[in-house]
Amino acid sequence: MRRNILNEVVNLSALRPFLHVIARLRTPLLAVACVLGMLAKAGATQPLALSETERAWIDAHPVVRLGVDPAYPPYSFVDTGGAYSGVSAAFMGRIGDLLGIRFVPVSEFAWPDLVGALQARRIDAIATMVYLPERSAYAGFSEIYLPTPLVVMTDVRHPQLATIAELAKLRVALVKGYSSTVQVMTRYPELQPRFVATPLEGLRALAGGEVDAYIGVLGVNTYLAEKHGMTNLKTNAAFDMQSNGQRVAVRGDWPQLVALIDKALATIPERERADLMRQWMPAHGAQIPVIDYAPLVRRWAPWLAALAVLVAAGALAMALVNRHLQTELARREREWVASEARFRATFEQAAVGIAHVAPDGRWIRVNQRLCDIVGYAHETLLTRTFQDITHADDLDADLALVKRTLAGDIPGYTMEKRYLHCNGHVVWINLTVSLVRRADGSPDYFISVVEDISERKRASDALQDAGAVFRSTREGIIITDRAQRILAVNPAFSEISGYAADEVLGHTPAMLQSGHHSASEYRAMWAQIDAAGHWQGEVLSRRKDGEVFPELLTISTVFDADGAPSRYVAILTDLSRLKRSEAELARLAHYDPLTDLPNRLLVQSRLDHALDRAERDGASLAVMFLDIDRFKDVNDSLGHPVGDELLVAMARRMRSRLRESDTLARLGGDEFLVVLEDVQRPEDAADVAQALIRLQDSPITLPSGHEVYVGVSIGISLYPTDGNTTTELIRQADAAMYQAKSHGRNTFRFYTATLTRAADQRLATEQRLRRALAADEFVLHYQPQIAADSGAVVGCEALVRWRNADGSLIPPGDFIPLAEETGIIVPLGQWVLETACVQAQAWREAGVGELLMAVNLSARQLLQHDLVERIDAVLRQTGLPPACLKLEFTESMIMNKREEGRALVHALKQLGVGLSIDDFGTGYSSLSYLKSFPIDEMKIDRSFVRDTPQNASDAAIVATIVAMARNLGLRVVAEGVETPAQLAFLQGLGCNFCQGFLISRPLAAPEFAAFVRRRAAAPDGGAAGELLLK
Repeated sequence: MRRNILNEVVNLSALRPFLHVIARLRTPLLAVACVLGMLAKAGATQPLALSETERAWIDAHPVVRLGVDPAYPPYSFVDTGGAYSGVSAAFMGRIGDLLGIRFVPVSEFAWPDLVGALQARRIDAIATMVYLPERSAYAGFSEIYLPTPLVVMTDVRHPQLATIAELAKLRVALVKGYSSTVQVMTRYPELQPRFVATPLEGLRALAGGEVDAYIGVLGVNTYLAEKHGMTNLKTNAAFDMQSNGQRVAVRGDWPQLVALIDKALATIPERERADLMRQWMPAHGAQIPVIDYAPLVRRWAPWLAALAVLVAAGALAMALVNRHLQTELARREREWVASEARFRATFEQAAVGIAHVAPDGRWIRVNQRLCDIVGYAHETLLTRTFQDITHADDLDADLALVKRTLAGDIPGYTMEKRYLHCNGHVVWINLTVSLVRRADGSPDYFISVVEDISERKRASDALQDAGAVFRSTREGIIITDRAQRILAVNPAFSEISGYAADEVLGHTPAMLQSGHHSASEYRAMWAQIDAAGHWQGEVLSRRKDGEVFPELLTISTVFDADGAPSRYVAILTDLSRLKRSEAELARLAHYDPLTDLPNRLLVQSRLDHALDRAERDGASLAVMFLDIDRFKDVNDSLGHPVGDELLVAMARRMRSRLRESDTLARLGGDEFLVVLEDVQRPEDAADVAQALIRLQDSPITLPSGHEVYVGVSIGISLYPTDGNTTTELIRQADAAMYQAKSHGRNTFRFYTATLTRAADQRLATEQRLRRALAADEFVLHYQPQIAADSGAVVGCEALVRWRNADGSLIPPGDFIPLAEETGIIVPLGQWVLETACVQAQAWREAGVGELLMAVNLSARQLLQHDLVERIDAVLRQTGLPPACLKLEFTESMIMNKREEGRALVHALKQLGVGLSIDDFGTGYSSLSYLKSFPIDEMKIDRSFVRDTPQNASDAAIVATIVAMARNLGLRVVAEGVETPAQLAFLQGLGCNFCQGFLISRPLAAPEFAAFVRRRAAAPDGGAAGELLLK
């Protein structure tokens, strides 16, 4: 059987017996009146009639966003299905039906965020809210439609509470942000509150013994206690049975909706209201028992009759005294009300923030100005402490003054400090605090007066900033009076002009004039200043040492209160360095900074003009495109500084063989362009080209001491034979240069139409190459690497192939150079890395084996600043252990920039991957320097393996590399192994791994897996088995 805990209600206000008796006599009468009123209302219910104005408003607002408290059962809550439920939901549904308005529940806000949402207009109404005067600033309220009396809940074993003093000794749970909490703490600040987020949390804290009492709404307490089986709780006493009623709160700019809701509520019969309540509210049982005094009257009737005479006489005297007391009490009450009104007006309308603060820092009472200063709603602020909103850097000083004030060392204090506004920004305040003590001398509360001084602080800071700017800015500043006499200058002015401040004060800025501007120019300048109040322009001024310099001058007028000029402020910027920079930039825009030759932009301009002259005069000209042969070898082996020295020397050499009228330009890298005007016949251009080629017969001695031999490949195009525009002639000469390179280098070729077709083909191939990656036309083949001693497969090298439209494969030699040149190698290399790692991990998971996957890195990939992060990301995404990945790169790639190369290799090594030097022996690296790199193996270039063992020189080189690697603790891989004799020779040297067509050609992934399994199944691991895969 369900236990009804409402049977034990006792009102705290019932403290005197005669009031108790009156209350008991009044209850039946009120009950009868209520019943009669309900019957009258029920009988008077009429259909809801709406005016045209009301209909128009509803038509304009058919949907209302209704904020609902998700944790206030049974009045308002969200059920397990996420639906808005409770008594208020039933009422709001009925109101919506009557008005034709759709109330859309919004349950995402917890209290008190729900109040903030209404203030911010993110919702239009709140279904359950208690009226408070301060809330009327942003909301309108309907009539009370849900009575919600406050009661005190305790453990069933707790004695009956009779006075508030008894309650003040207990730990009391209150819901943070509820208006009832604000009312309780305002009226009884001596309570010991523990704030909770929801009523259920408060009841659970009480049931678990964490608090001694919980003050909450009777219906909510009953509903939750019974629903959650909290049988150890009881309603101990009534706290406030009258003032706490729930209304519908509506945004302040919609008073029409408030009137409509009241109109709808008025038409709901009392019986229907009772039915709506009964669906959610449990039966409360009997009310508080009424003491029956009739037996006492019968027993003492004789004595009462005798006593009545005495009582009558006493009553007459008492009436006279009581009338006098009532008159005096009424007068004093009027005075108290007037005084309270004056205090409230002063408190609420003060231009500064005022608050009463408990000794522990809780806000007891605050005025609206303080709420405005810190940005919190009134009820929200009362749930916080001053510590909560004080800036962390000011809190210790504030608390120290509070401590001294409580101790009686000081009566109060004043300080400047910072509050934290609710939206996060800092508010500077001037705080004055005094302490109010009780009659026994104990602290009662603080009175805090808060003045917002943020603007004053900002003005002070701005003034300090202005002074700092005046002193520290790099621009010169001059301040003059109306007569243009200098009143002040800043240090930058002295630095720019050379004049100290005391040398110019009292003089006019005319002392800086250079003489390069006329009097009329100065008159025009001042005319604009007088008309517009400011002027800006470039002028030439003179320093103290006589140097004339350009400056940007800005003059502004400062006006007094009457609008008349009182000061002039001039700001001058020295443009000397800027002008020099502009001149330098202009040169850099047209000249190569390394060789001081015209660059592409200037040579194109000169060629345009030369073509105009040639067309006008009927003359011919030649364009020569030059590329230095073997420049990359010098750059890679000796470094970029030596490469730069070579470019400068080549420019000087070639310039010495050309006429003054000829133009020699550097296009970029190792490419140069020559424009020869007035060429009579093609042989003239050929003679110049031959002379430039013969120049390279002798070595070039560079400033660094290196002596190098290079050649030059030259392509020649002629006007008007090969083209009529600058673009055509340069393109044709470029194509002819590539033809010269393909014919042995250090020679020249004239342009032909065939070269155009080749260039077009190359461009088409480049375009196809760019599309191929997106079209998934690339595939990887894998060439096995075996242990030389056992023949076991230890890994493979990933080799990219390009699948043609007909299904045939394009070998890498046909497209990798173009990919390198165009930069396509970077995304292609990333694809190879990702695909190879995915495949290696797939083989591991399929049980093929823990194989070492070798992937080549191109020179362009090594230049990527995030290469290490990219490789790490691929390993993480694929799950491949770093030890299963080997990265191969040539020695020249890391020798170009040695320090950067060393840092890159060490960073790669920290990932845990293997590192291999590819094509070892073909570069120019220093072995002592190479030793400092954390590499794991060397890969002997196939050019050395191809003719071993019959070629003694190659055999000696291979033997040396193997021996050196062994001494350095490195593995050796020999590539290009194609004969049994080569394999036997390498085995004899102790070479670790071999790779080549003798073992297997590159295989597709399924074929490679089959190859590994077949060799693993062989009795000898494949050492004597099939080496050549047909």
